[in-house]
Amino acid sequence: MKWIGWGLAAVCLAGGLLLCAPHTQDLTRESPAPTPTLQPTSTPSPAPVWDRREDLAAAAAENEEVIGWLVVPGTRIDDPVTQSRDNSYYLSHDWKGERDLWGSYFGDYINDFSSRETLSPNNVIYGHSYNSEDPDQPGFTQLFAYKEISFLRQNPCFYLYLANGEELIFQVVAVFYTDTGFDYINPRPDRDKKLDYYNQVARRNLYLLDGITFDETDTLLTLSTCAYAYDTQQAGDQRFAVLGKLLEEGALPRTVEVRANPDPLAPEE
Repeated sequence: MKWIGWGLAAVCLAGGLLLCAPHTQDLTRESPAPTPTLQPTSTPSPAPVWDRREDLAAAAAENEEVIGWLVVPGTRIDDPVTQSRDNSYYLSHDWKGERDLWGSYFGDYINDFSSRETLSPNNVIYGHSYNSEDPDQPGFTQLFAYKEISFLRQNPCFYLYLANGEELIFQVVAVFYTDTGFDYINPRPDRDKKLDYYNQVARRNLYLLDGITFDETDTLLTLSTCAYAYDTQQAGDQRFAVLGKLLEEGALPRTVEVRANPDPLAPEE
């Protein structure tokens, strides 16, 4: 598959909401690193007590572009995921297709969310965020809760339900800031770019995790939103990402030791 490059669009709106997201070529303050903790162990989440397949079926009946349902424990992210023919429509439309400032959580148009088997090596779901990075705010602003090591320890997994009835469990393997110069959304990087991808994620990761690894044999899902902590020039080209590794069917999350990375690579201010 050929790589399709991307840029970004950013619009500042009232209330501190900055709308920005990557778009493909063929589209028709400062904040400290996480505080180290003396409690490094991440206890696996038990099997989820929710099941969103009926909710997903009802949402898909209302809008055929609903392709999944995302649940991030510890947050209010518990909503349909859409996908369009490009990465722009759901920036400004909710999952019902109605105009909405917050848009919808949406999968990158180049990924195939039909089933576990059709996923790319790297898959992406986007969402909007407030420039405060306050996880009590709506949308993917809630992902900034992962900046707290205690939150990751308590919530090491997130869940994606697919329209075919599958429940996919992703265990978090990286949380990082980046700028758009790092091609972290490439669905199928070639061999040379794969090495750079894994090195970049390791250098940027806010955490050191002992007990879980990921490599080119794994299927990844990246939850991506705009970031602001290092964007002192307000360029709008920085992102915050939570990277999850797909667990095998029936597998339980691993027990992981989590420590703060003392010197993660941050975007240039």
